[in-house]
Amino acid sequence: MPNALYNGTAMLLATLSSSKLKLPAFVLQIVVRFPDGSRRTFVYDGNLNQYTPVSGTAVDSDGNLIPENARMFAGLPPAQINQYRFPSPNYNFQNFMFLGNSWGVAMNPTVTVGRTVTCASKPTGIICNGK
Repeated sequence: MPNALYNGTAMLLATLSSSKLKLPAFVLQIVVRFPDGSRRTFVYDGNLNQYTPVSGTAVDSDGNLIPENARMFAGLPPAQINQYRFPSPNYNFQNFMFLGNSWGVAMNPTVTVGRTVTCASKPTGIICNGK
């Protein structure tokens, strides 16, 4: 049933957008769920005919926020601290470490798989520790 709804909506939007009919302003919020269980929210603007990702809505298959910049390791502002859990060695942990290192986030040696990782915003920058 959901596929029929999505297909029907897509066909309707395609028909309306290709016609000479002027549509009123509309915006759709769409949550994309990936096969591994991760998800991301997008907004579709019917007037511009474009999709835009919604900041702070990307979540990995372990349920962790996927940071989009160094500041987001400590959570979505105004939060100053955020926790991540990587129960098993997988690409979520590898991606987390890669992003953190790329953006200069300080990773304490205690940050390992199987531990809760806490990242906090400090005056010296973002620091992550494992517990």
